[in-house]
Amino acid sequence: MNRRQFLSNAGKLGLLTMGSTLLPMCISPAIAAGPGQDLGFNLLTGSRTLHMYRPESKEVLHIEYLRDGVWVGDAYSHICWFLRDIKARQHIAIDTDLIAILDWTQQYLRRFGYTDPLTILSAFRSAATNEATEGAAQKSQHLNGKAVDLHIPGLSAEYLGRLFLWLSQGGVGVYESRKFVHVDTANVRTWRG
Repeated sequence: MNRRQFLSNAGKLGLLTMGSTLLPMCISPAIAAGPGQDLGFNLLTGSRTLHMYRPESKEVLHIEYLRDGVWVGDAYSHICWFLRDIKARQHIAIDTDLIAILDWTQQYLRRFGYTDPLTILSAFRSAATNEATEGAAQKSQHLNGKAVDLHIPGLSAEYLGRLFLWLSQGGVGVYESRKFVHVDTANVRTWRG
C-alpha cells in the first residue's frame, strides 16, 4: 500500500477500536477511548512490541515489552533508556501511558501496511537540555518523561497531528515546517509550532 492509499483509507475508516486498558505498572487508565469509540486495542492480551529509531544516536529498538499484560523481562528499562536524554546521558521512568500511545500508533499504522519504526527525535529531556532547546516550554512534559517528539517517514506532521488529536490522550503540537509532532500525556490541548 502506498502513502496515498494509506491516507485515503485512514480518512474513510476513521480509527478502528480500542477498549479501556491498563499497563501493569500503571495506576491510571492508559488510552481510554472517547464516547462510542472502541479502538480494538488491548494491552492485556497477546504480544505487544515497539519498533523505534533515534536518528541522533542511530539506535534502533525493536522489542517485545508486554505479553498477555505482563512486562517482558527488563523491557521497561530498555524503553526508558532508549527514550533518554542523549545529550545529557540521563534517563528516568517514562510514563507508561506514553508507551501505550506509541504502541497504539504503530498498531494503527500496521493495519495499513506501514511497518517502519517510529522516528523519535526527543523524549526525556534534562533541565539543561530543555533550556538549550529552541522553543521548549519551561515546564515541558519532556522533563517528566511524559512527552515525545516524533516523525514518521512518509506521513506529514499535519496528518499525525490530526491522528493524535482524534485520540485525545494529551497535548499535541504540530510542527509542520520541521516535520514532527509533539505528543504528551498531560491535559488535552493543541498548538502549532
